[in-house]
Amino acid sequence: MSNAHPNTHYKMKGEFLYWKDRLVLQSPNPLIQKVLLEYHSSPIGGHVGIAKTLAHISSQFYWPKMREDVTKFVQQCIIRQQTKFRPFKVVAKVGVVAYKLELPETARIHPVFHISQLKPFKGVIHEPYMPLPLTTSELGPIL
Repeated sequence: MSNAHPNTHYKMKGEFLYWKDRLVLQSPNPLIQKVLLEYHSSPIGGHVGIAKTLAHISSQFYWPKMREDVTKFVQQCIIRQQTKFRPFKVVAKVGVVAYKLELPETARIHPVFHISQLKPFKGVIHEPYMPLPLTTSELGPIL
């Protein structure tokens, strides 16, 4: 059993405190919002989901309640809400072939959908397969 003190993962580098080689940000801090924007909303961030955004940020930074902040930020991202599709909760069955869905407030469509051709799939799913052409150069095949 180790006798290491739990705070041995903390180090000072100049004026900055690091925990397990990650910059510690004290909350509240305006830098946290900038980090969230850069790692989620920038072209580099790509509006990925909560898990990937959290993984990218937590590899470089640490602050209390980071998971909560990332979750809230990603869930409130308007661009992500408008472009990323996901299953929506069925709120009610309306008639024989219509369902009312729980849509985000930003959705600009009616929440009732009529589904008249809904039935189970029967058969075999065929994945299209097309072999890639072999590309070569003077030195041989390019992988």
